[in-house]
Amino acid sequence: MNTTKWMVLVLGLGLVLIAAACGDDDTVETGDTSAPVTTAAPTTTTAAPATTTSTTETPGEFEPVGTDLTTPLPAGDVARGEQLWGTPLPVGFGCASCHTLADASLLADPSLLDLQGPALFGIADRAGTTREGYSAEEYLRESIVLPAEFLAEGYPVTVMPRSFGERLDAQDLADLIAFLMTQSG
Repeated sequence: MNTTKWMVLVLGLGLVLIAAACGDDDTVETGDTSAPVTTAAPTTTTAAPATTTSTTETPGEFEPVGTDLTTPLPAGDVARGEQLWGTPLPVGFGCASCHTLADASLLADPSLLDLQGPALFGIADRAGTTREGYSAEEYLRESIVLPAEFLAEGYPVTVMPRSFGERLDAQDLADLIAFLMTQSG
């Protein structure tokens, strides 16, 4: 297979992974929240709302966490957060399809990790200093439920779905944050 065909195949696979991770959110935001840009026609399939339930809720009672950043979250479960991080929908949220926890500096060719979202190696160490006035947990919370509010350096556009506030409940969010807070480097 020649190099061009190989690159098209890899790019196509990457786009399929992004589409799978992003569910039905078909807009891209450039940081200017007043002008979202539609990038594709709506798909015929839609991602189901989060099917996970909080350990404090009765099964079937899903209450989305929304985009309120001030309501206290329950204690997070690191192991469950890791499962939600790496497992694709409908069980988890497939974060690993766009972000990596690997230390790119240890690779011979770090460009191989050129995913759609920033690498999160050492995020627990950086998150509290990334945005003035934010603790690490506050920064991570905002980054998950309001991903276009503050864009990571080198990522002028967010492809991360802005629907996680409706797809996560408070326990899911607390668990993901707890897991990410273990990622120091």
